[in-house]
Amino acid sequence: MDRREVPGAVSAYVLDRFSDLECPRVIVETGLFTIDDSTLRFLRDHLPGHSVEIEFGLESSDPEVLRYSLGKRIDLEQVQVKTALAHSYGFTMVANIVLGAPLLNYDEQVDDAARSISWALDSGADGVVLFPMNVRKGTLLELMHRRSLYDTIDYLAVVEVLSKLDDRCLGAVSLSWSDLHQTVDPSIVDSPSYEGCPDIFAFFNEFMSIEDTIERRRLVEGFMRSHQNPARTRRFEGTLRERAAMVSLTLGLVYSP
Repeated sequence: MDRREVPGAVSAYVLDRFSDLECPRVIVETGLFTIDDSTLRFLRDHLPGHSVEIEFGLESSDPEVLRYSLGKRIDLEQVQVKTALAHSYGFTMVANIVLGAPLLNYDEQVDDAARSISWALDSGADGVVLFPMNVRKGTLLELMHRRSLYDTIDYLAVVEVLSKLDDRCLGAVSLSWSDLHQTVDPSIVDSPSYEGCPDIFAFFNEFMSIEDTIERRRLVEGFMRSHQNPARTRRFEGTLRERAAMVSLTLGLVYSP
């Protein structure tokens, strides 16, 4: 819904097409900064009779991770404000959380994702989607990956994050994943690994098919018992700011904290 990327007339044309479809729910993905009364009225007026879900990129609830790892400046205090505003229009709000943020060691990546899921729900989000990070062409992450400064996370880390969630969070989380052996996406250089765990995608599909939290918990605990956790690698020391400065120096980039 960013008018700088998609003009209002184009958005209106696209949304109006849903009026001709038997599509009870429409999911709109946008940045948190675009959510205001004007945008929400626009959605309401062009999607009458539809249930509207707004997905927004929170990524992390840690200001240091947002700034130094992801290069994303979000006013976290606005999450609750924007969520309450969307709810006043009858819309649901879903936060996207990343797993595998750069400059974090493995345990830090897992802990950050689990904490961020809980924080998003505490702040009013109706649900959360967990996104393990891919490496895409033409990004700083690709450059870090090529210089051995970033490794994609193991898909078993998703299960580890799930094991850390309380029942409320476990029932509200959805999963997103890519299997490069089945999906051809030329923009993806590398995706999370699953060597030694060929049944991980079956687990993801089964988890998403279960609505009962108790059954989800049993599935996660059973999978954790039967699979060995990936080796913990610890590449980075120091604060995130110090890590960002070190990586910038290694890559020959100008560092601007």
